[in-house]
Amino acid sequence: MKVAFVTWKFPALSNTFILNEIVEVLRRGVEVAIYSIDKSEEQVVHHDVERFSLLERTWFLQDFMPETAKGTPEFAHYSADWLRDRVRSFRALAEHMRRTGVDVVHGCFANNSATVAMVTARLAGLPFTFECHAFDLFVDLRYGDEKTAQARRVFSISEYNRAHLVANLGCDAAKVVIRRVPILGEFCDSIDAGERTPGLVASVARLHAIKGYDLAIAAFARVAAVVPSARYVIVGEGELRPQLEAQVRRLGIANRVQFVGALTNQETLRLVRRAAAFVLPSRIGADGDRDGIPTSMIEAMYLRTPAVSTRVSGIPELVEDGVDGFLAEPEDTATIADRLQRLLTDEPLRTRMGEAARAKVLAQFDVGRNIDLLVDNWRAIAREPRRLPAPSGFWSRVRARLRR
Repeated sequence: MKVAFVTWKFPALSNTFILNEIVEVLRRGVEVAIYSIDKSEEQVVHHDVERFSLLERTWFLQDFMPETAKGTPEFAHYSADWLRDRVRSFRALAEHMRRTGVDVVHGCFANNSATVAMVTARLAGLPFTFECHAFDLFVDLRYGDEKTAQARRVFSISEYNRAHLVANLGCDAAKVVIRRVPILGEFCDSIDAGERTPGLVASVARLHAIKGYDLAIAAFARVAAVVPSARYVIVGEGELRPQLEAQVRRLGIANRVQFVGALTNQETLRLVRRAAAFVLPSRIGADGDRDGIPTSMIEAMYLRTPAVSTRVSGIPELVEDGVDGFLAEPEDTATIADRLQRLLTDEPLRTRMGEAARAKVLAQFDVGRNIDLLVDNWRAIAREPRRLPAPSGFWSRVRARLRR
């Protein structure tokens, strides 16, 4: 069996969970082709890209486009000429999939990746699936009802997302498969980090408003006032860095907080493994953006580093408050600070929660179990007769544009 992964930017370190997914599918003997809408410009690349020769399996959408069609990658409201060229490129992409023996086309995100996957799959006469995470589902989802109608399966990372798909997009509940974002335990276990560093708090995420870094910094300032060993290391880059650095200076904790920017996966996991606590007080943005279940938090818990987070989206499906970590309400800086302080000053509590956190990840976020769910569903789909859902209003609109 061969699966075509359609993704946004490849290889992107910020989407390591997609890379992990591809690698694990390959390890199960499934052939993979990667179709990337755009090229990643990130300088730090995961070592598995070279290890598994993934760029040799990758094609970029621009390679199938006429010059007149190049530009924004979203299939949206443009001129008939633009759309005509775009459909030509999709047809070329579909022909490439047929010629290379693709059995199932999979969109790695519900937004533009799933749009390209849906259109090319239909043109190629192939079944289509997609997965949904957070921004792609709650902010940037176009043709959502069409995608859920056309897809053979919709893979959701959380029960929270599943409820949204069914209640707000009319998705058939029988199509939705809960497939957690898995982590590579073997890779995490290979990290030699040494002993825990007393008082060390870590965060790993892009510096974006929904991650709640301003809350984490404010909470840490309270903790630093009473815990002499407390130190906070922030891994990630983003447009908020100057603003957050200014907040740190304003609170007088610049000598206790370090912004280290983007690190390799090995360097990041080594830091998280040494930390006494992980913090990421997520919030829902004004535009509806939110976290799904942050991969960095799953990795931290696997490494026995208990997390302090908030009751947002699918996070309560990962962290059980008071058992394997702590949860606060969004924006509740006082509770976040209190829970961080408890973790830094109570070693037996920290150890007990760390063990429970690892057990949770092993039980629900195991890579074998969750990748097998994907592969088993794709194999079942590949065995089914090749049948396409009935044309819908979306396809009628496309044809109408082409007739103009």
